[in-house]
Amino acid sequence: MIITEKELKKEYGFKDSLPVQDAVIQQFLIVIQDLPRRGGLAQLIIKRAAPVLMLILFFACLVSGLYKGFHQTLLMFLAILVFTCASQTFPGIRQIWGSSGIKYDFRRHSGHFLLCTGVCTLKNMEAKKLSPSIYSARVRLSSGKYLDAVPFAKKHWDEIPAGGRVFVVAANEGNSFCFFGLPQPVLQISSSKNQEDSPIRAHALRPIGAEDLPKILAAEKERIRIRRHLYLKNQLLFIGASAAFLVFQIFRLNSGGIMLGAFMLLACCAVHISNYAQDKSFRKSLRGKKELFCADATAHSCLDGTRDAVAFKDTENHVLFTSRLRDDIHWFRDGDRALLVYYNPQKPTAYKITI
Repeated sequence: MIITEKELKKEYGFKDSLPVQDAVIQQFLIVIQDLPRRGGLAQLIIKRAAPVLMLILFFACLVSGLYKGFHQTLLMFLAILVFTCASQTFPGIRQIWGSSGIKYDFRRHSGHFLLCTGVCTLKNMEAKKLSPSIYSARVRLSSGKYLDAVPFAKKHWDEIPAGGRVFVVAANEGNSFCFFGLPQPVLQISSSKNQEDSPIRAHALRPIGAEDLPKILAAEKERIRIRRHLYLKNQLLFIGASAAFLVFQIFRLNSGGIMLGAFMLLACCAVHISNYAQDKSFRKSLRGKKELFCADATAHSCLDGTRDAVAFKDTENHVLFTSRLRDDIHWFRDGDRALLVYYNPQKPTAYKITI
């Protein structure tokens, strides 16, 4: 049965979501599907191609070891490859595996959604072996109608008790609507023990305005300058040491050492390439300003456990984001104005606003 937007609003009680709610839902979809995050072509290539290249290198080393024998350097190189590949790919796989099959690309369809509140009356889990398990719930909508098998992300499904209040999201796919659920706190006031992984407070978000753009661009230049001041010297030392190690292994004609040295040199250079790609993608996103949101905040020094950190709070003194980045600790002082720009839905980039 195909339900139209008119029927959803009139018979099921759905309403248009607010722009800030659209932004939170879009961010949820980016995370749960591991979609490219407005990174441009360069970051997309790095994101998709890097695991494939590391896998090719791994099998090349494995074949070399089977034919010529495994030695200490080759085994170390294989261990580095396995650790690097696992740390890069496992988070994305875990996100997709816990998505309950929720698939909706708001870049191809509409980034605007319909919302309806409801109550979870029954939870159900359909286990699958070769694809993500489906975590769903039967929801009684505020209109009194029922929707069966509304999918939820696993982490949300675990949190919802029977009788818990939820939002049902209707996403327009052109000829029909797809549905998925979100706990009410995600679109209202969210709380989490880990502040850095907390969803943003919906009411603090606002679209980036024309008056914000020059401030952000000026602060972006300052952020790049600070990053170079803090890290460039050490990065150049690592590159020099890796290059020297590679040259030494070439003179020794040690194939395993050459591969390890080349990998170390490429890894060090990749840091610079990644920083350049990130800076370029930020500028591109700012020029487009499409689907890009920000939040006004004030910086406050704090401790995160035993480590120094900076907490960014809204006008109601609620923490929007806590950063442990050395860049932010160096840059911000108590009371400084900040603008949090959500290139990344979970970890915004903080800019110091001085104009």
